Amino acid sequence: MIDWIKGVLGIYPTFGGVARSGKWPQVQKAFLKVRPTCAVCGTSGGLLNALNVHHCMPYHLNPELELDAANLITLCRPHHLL
Repeated sequence: MIDWIKGVLGIYPTFGGVARSGKWPQVQKAFLKVRPTCAVCGTSGGLLNALNVHHCMPYHLNPELELDAANLITLCRPHHLL
């Protein structure tokens, strides 16, 4: 029950029952510095169209690839939702 509450409050964010690594925010920030545009449309994002770092292979299925830059791609919000 405690872990569920922590997950809901965002203390230990989860997806598919797998908790995110505490290193994810730093990896995500560093990746966006190297690849600052959407891989599909080339937009650099903005306030209403933020960039997202997407996992090519879902990390909840392959937790060992969560922090692997080779498994990441930058997408704008509309392309990330597709």
